[in-house]
Amino acid sequence: MRVIGEIVGSPTFPESEATLVAEQILRAMTLYGDVSSKAEFLQSFPTHIIKAVYDGLRLIFFEDIISIVKRDQFHEVNKIVPPFVEHVDALPTELHKDYVLALLGQAKSGAYSGAPAAQKALS
Repeated sequence: MRVIGEIVGSPTFPESEATLVAEQILRAMTLYGDVSSKAEFLQSFPTHIIKAVYDGLRLIFFEDIISIVKRDQFHEVNKIVPPFVEHVDALPTELHKDYVLALLGQAKSGAYSGAPAAQKALS
């Protein structure tokens, strides 16, 4: 995933093609991906490429990420919250309220990397 992210994030790679690659990966991950693969995608792909993905697909993907954060399972939030908060600019507008509420809940948790990342994003 990291190699693909580096390739599509390269200034020489056409952005329209990068968006198509990101869309294909998001479709597969939304249906079959686990928390680790979603976290790795967020770590590997630049925000501007994620933001260029079809709105409906981004909405479903980020709804899934928010539901993972709300479940508050330490091993999941420690993986997903730090890269998630780095992509707030790609978050669909209609999910901003849910994003903030999920981070408020996470900021009070005992997750060793999820809670600090949520606190930093909220400040």
